[in-house]
Amino acid sequence: MNTWQETATQVAAEIYGAFLEAVVKQGVMADREGPDDEKAYERIAKGTHIDGRVLRLMAISGKGGWSKNPERAKSYAMSTNVTLLDHLLSVVRGAVLLYALDKLGQNPDMDLALLRHRLRVIAAIAFLHDIDKALHLERNSSLPLPALEKAMVQYGLTEFLAPVTTLSAEQIRYLIELVEDTQRHRNPPAVLPPRDYEALMTYIALADKLDGIWLSAAPDQEHGVKGAINYLNKWQNLQTNLLREWRILDLYDPHHPFLLDELQRLLSWFSVDLTGIPPLLEVHHDGRLLMLLPVAHYETIVERALQKLCTDLPFGLDIVISNRGMPALYNGQPDYPTLQAFITDRPHAEFSQLFFIKANLKTTVTPELDRLLERLRVKTKLAD
Repeated sequence: MNTWQETATQVAAEIYGAFLEAVVKQGVMADREGPDDEKAYERIAKGTHIDGRVLRLMAISGKGGWSKNPERAKSYAMSTNVTLLDHLLSVVRGAVLLYALDKLGQNPDMDLALLRHRLRVIAAIAFLHDIDKALHLERNSSLPLPALEKAMVQYGLTEFLAPVTTLSAEQIRYLIELVEDTQRHRNPPAVLPPRDYEALMTYIALADKLDGIWLSAAPDQEHGVKGAINYLNKWQNLQTNLLREWRILDLYDPHHPFLLDELQRLLSWFSVDLTGIPPLLEVHHDGRLLMLLPVAHYETIVERALQKLCTDLPFGLDIVISNRGMPALYNGQPDYPTLQAFITDRPHAEFSQLFFIKANLKTTVTPELDRLLERLRVKTKLAD
């Protein structure tokens, strides 16, 4: 594994983690749909209750959705329905990771302070790129600056950007419009943001497009994981060829979703461990696991993940003793050495259950035990 890949992934994860803490945990989690209840807020603040109201950004569709308008309903049906929060976080994570890998792939000695600076800008604009949906605006409507400024403060984006830059709502709107080709340069600000910020918007546009293709089911266009790969191969702005080299993993096992959850976790872990790059796209839904893994070491990633999964099965040998004192082993058929090691490591208190008897048998069993233990000079004393 090349050091720059590991560094890019770590820095991207660092910025994304800071974003989740400052924006999602503090801002998004506080923005909920439902009636105001001062007493409930007091209990929530004390930690004795949780806020059961739905997050507002999860009550709005990011892709797909429903509409009473037949034409819109038909159009929405061409996309898998996800919440606006799901879509925004997917674009934030994708744009941050793609930029970090692409830039360090070109220049492994890039100043990491500059990289962190740009990743914060990317994360903030990526989160705001579909803010019109949260504001319930018609598509292609111009974003009102007061509402945009309020959203920046409400979701903690002004504070998130503060360590690296200060951007006005007018500059933020200008950058958001650069993400959409149909909106570019629609509202130029009085003072332009730093010139290098404009190039960052192409990575947000790429992540947005990939997420849309991933969720699309339109029959007249490429969609799904194959469509995402094809689009990456056509995109001219990527300089690091490694980001075009992905291979599809597609598994369907509706009877064992818990195994697919564990396998997904292991595949992601070994992908980063062996190549420095996490899966580009991954989802486990209704027993189907879909992932885009790096072509490099694909076979090894899958082999290591399966080996680890099988090693962990059957999730640990266990013994259960019934109320009749009958022992039963679960989760395996051990040989003698394995069983011996298992018994040695087990708390003695568990096996004491084998010697439990019914209270009404105490007077019958005690003399016989005394006879058997007499040579050891052990006196029987049965607990009540």
